[in-house]
Amino acid sequence: ELVPGRGTTTIVAAVTLEQLAARSGSVVTDAGVRVSVADLVETCDARDLFLQVMDFHGRSLYLGRSRRLGSVDQYLALVGEEGAGSAPGAVTPPAFCQIHHITSWLAGGGTDLPNLTLVGPVAHAGVDDSRSDPRRWQTVPPPVGSPERVLWIPPEGVDPTRAPVITVHPASWMVPGQVLRRGSRVLVGLVGGAPPPTGDRPPRLTG
Repeated sequence: ELVPGRGTTTIVAAVTLEQLAARSGSVVTDAGVRVSVADLVETCDARDLFLQVMDFHGRSLYLGRSRRLGSVDQYLALVGEEGAGSAPGAVTPPAFCQIHHITSWLAGGGTDLPNLTLVGPVAHAGVDDSRSDPRRWQTVPPPVGSPERVLWIPPEGVDPTRAPVITVHPASWMVPGQVLRRGSRVLVGLVGGAPPPTGDRPPRLTG
């Protein structure tokens, strides 16, 4: 699996063009620290900027410049799309995540952005890439046309029906990709625009 090589002196935060132009609002960095956009621009040496363009489902169409995405670029794109680890019940900042293949490499899953998701190390270790063990978590791609990035299949011990889980973390609620997906869910009639109460998300993996 890929491990982001972001550099120890790098600050990564996803902001909208409106926030950047107005220097308003606050964002959470990939290390889980909340900072105002004004401080981000004025205090940091914010000269190395990446432009990430997303569709209405919050999926990246373009990042930075027109060249093949590498692992660091994919990591930056995932920060903008997901904002935190995607495992249910775990709120892991991107800087502490690993990059997981939704469909494993051995099963033919490519190292392409739609097949990648951020996952904390503990949760990552519990994923059954072979999708053969009903006692472990599994990841599957969403149906065609769905605004989601990844579906998590719980173990039988957590949910005997093994119904797919869509994860929404309050910490990443205002990440651009999450905002776009939330609007897309409303358009396709999947869920409302408000985050589910904490009690509606059963305790799952941690890490």
